[in-house]
Amino acid sequence: MNKAKLILCIYLLLTACSFSKKTGSKQALNFADSLWIDYRTALSQKNINYLIKHSLDSIGCIDCIRDSLKNEKQIYDSKLIFTSYLKELKHLKDLEKHPFSSYQTDSIIYISYSINCKQAEEGAYGLHYRFRKVKHLYLLEDMFTVP
Repeated sequence: MNKAKLILCIYLLLTACSFSKKTGSKQALNFADSLWIDYRTALSQKNINYLIKHSLDSIGCIDCIRDSLKNEKQIYDSKLIFTSYLKELKHLKDLEKHPFSSYQTDSIIYISYSINCKQAEEGAYGLHYRFRKVKHLYLLEDMFTVP
């Protein structure tokens, strides 16, 4: 599973240059961008009702829960994450200040950030959010980081 995420992240990072969204850009937004901007705003405003409504009942969050409380699959009740670990799910203090890229298939939307970090092996790491299509809605499925 982790190998598949790593391969996906490498692909997303390689394609990110052509899809990069700058903060305050006046270019037309696609559906994936609009979905993420609305979700990102709800994260920043701590709009728990919106977040729960636009997420799966259980979501993955690698960095949300302390090691001693983690379960094997690192999938948790979304209400627990939004009420107790929202800061960890958001991961960055201000997501709006960072450019992101989006990638959409028929059933999944990926949102990717490349975060510069001196402590990271390559000088940066990937922050990723994945939305899964359920009926006609895309709902948050997980957040993960890749070194």
